[in-house]
Amino acid sequence: PSGYMSTRILYRDIESVSAISSWDTRQRYCIRLWLGREAILLQVPRLDLQQQWLISIKWRIAMRRFKFIINTCADAITIIKEVLNIVTIALKSPMEDNIYSEPIDAVSKLIIHRENKLSHSVREKLCLVISPLIERVTPSETICQMFHQLCQYSPCPKYLIDTFEPSAVILLKKNLDYGKYPYYRSFLQDFIFALSCQESNDYSLQTFIESVHEISDICPHPRVLPNLVCLSLAALYKIFHTKAEEISNNSLEQYLDTYIKLLELIFKYNDWLPHIVAILQPIPIPEKALCHDRFLSCLEKLLWICVRDDRCEVHKAILNVREGRRGWIHLFAPENLAYVIPEDDPRYKQIVAGLQSTEVSRHELEMMHERKAELSRMLQKGGYLHLTVPAKSTDQDLADILATGEYNNLKTLSLAFTHVTSACAEQLIKLRQLTHLNLWSTQFGDKGLKILCENLDNLESLNLCETPATDKGIEALTSMKSLKVLNLNSTKLTTSGFENLTANLPNLQYIDVRYTEAWVIDVNLEDYRPVYVIHKWTEDLKA
Repeated sequence: PSGYMSTRILYRDIESVSAISSWDTRQRYCIRLWLGREAILLQVPRLDLQQQWLISIKWRIAMRRFKFIINTCADAITIIKEVLNIVTIALKSPMEDNIYSEPIDAVSKLIIHRENKLSHSVREKLCLVISPLIERVTPSETICQMFHQLCQYSPCPKYLIDTFEPSAVILLKKNLDYGKYPYYRSFLQDFIFALSCQESNDYSLQTFIESVHEISDICPHPRVLPNLVCLSLAALYKIFHTKAEEISNNSLEQYLDTYIKLLELIFKYNDWLPHIVAILQPIPIPEKALCHDRFLSCLEKLLWICVRDDRCEVHKAILNVREGRRGWIHLFAPENLAYVIPEDDPRYKQIVAGLQSTEVSRHELEMMHERKAELSRMLQKGGYLHLTVPAKSTDQDLADILATGEYNNLKTLSLAFTHVTSACAEQLIKLRQLTHLNLWSTQFGDKGLKILCENLDNLESLNLCETPATDKGIEALTSMKSLKVLNLNSTKLTTSGFENLTANLPNLQYIDVRYTEAWVIDVNLEDYRPVYVIHKWTEDLKA
């Protein structure tokens, strides 16, 4: 018969395959498939296609046989021989397609599923045999899972580092999306942690970073630095924020030390220094990490490296990115750069002398002295009276600002459009002189309101517009008898809650309840407890 096949041929039915060379044009460029008692001829139009088909079919048959043997055979020696055989075939194959991943994935699944049945020496031999293929491909998810499983043995075997180091280098030099491929991030984190656990100088984290950066003054691979920084930040969040339970208690401190050491190694390279500080702006580090003494001392050491550098772009990078936002230097001097180094420190005079060298630095030095003088005058008068915190500031930002002691006598505080929550109430109750508080569009809720009402007796105006406040927290406001102006626009206030509120606040003059359940269009302006009054709250504050 001739023409197209009516049914497909399964690889399991093919016993052998060979090419046919014939001068007969009707049988030229044919491939013979033996299927038990019958044979099938496949004819292609060109000689190169004949070779491609022949090699491809032989590879598929070999892979099917390989997978069957390693998944059913219990003899370790036979499995190792089959792996060596398939590796030899793959390396000699002229196929243009990437055929290396399939045998690697098959071996990876074997090691994962037979973890308890394969001895340490067998796992080692399998990794060494398959290593010529591993160094030629980007690791798949299965390979990453196998490596993670093998890394659980402490210390990590050296053969694993030898086998997977080329894969780690390939990933670090690639433009990767760790959000889309999280197993790449886990693989690199496991590899870096395994390196740090080695005691040999030949297998160390420092040696690996040196090999990735290469011997030139400027690293020729632009993606290496962002990838290393991303790995470090992800590890810090894993330790302090999201998945600390995935790390055993015995290795938690060692895990932290690994990435502290990695950051210190990165900061040693002059070409990376300006870029890493810029990448870390604004500071994307968990708040718990900034409260950890070991990590905070590391940051202080890194900051000193930047301060001692003689390049202007490095100095600019440790300052805030934009006006009103915290920079690296604010971790140790929340409000004033003049306090980074005390005046009685011997280095203070050296730095001041250095700042006198250029016109720009002299101007900055003069401005610093003016700010110090102004601060001294304000502190003599009792400190600042009005403060507007920049948008998107957090609870920690507010705590850092108030910790300076310059705002203890505040009368007006605006936290509008910041990211503060009810947790900042513990800081707000320290401001005993506060009379005006603006919490517009924050996450300040019922828990914080109850704390405020128990401590701030002098509060006269309060803006809770677009906050998650409900009747449970608003009910506590009835104890604030001095309250005159109240904005509850777009809160979860109910009609009953409004009636209870107005009945117990005799000094209340203005209240805004638009877009709440208590919003009634009919306004009785003669009543001193209006249901709905349009009032510009900010203008009242100015008055």
